[in-house]
Amino acid sequence: MVIWQYGTHLRAKATVTREAEYRALADRAVRAQELAEHRMSTVGDQFSELNRRLSVIEGVLKDAE
Repeated sequence: MVIWQYGTHLRAKATVTREAEYRALADRAVRAQELAEHRMSTVGDQFSELNRRLSVIEGVLKDAE
């Protein structure tokens, strides 16, 4: 009986540990996704600025023709 209870205890402990590891993994995945979204937003802003500058340069070149 004691061996059976000890085995049950070990399985429960393993389940709790596994769930904590999955939770930590999920938290890291969420943080990584948030960082990726922030970086993509920054890249999008930089791309918009480059397009604006290119439009200005194209206007200057058309005026020079």
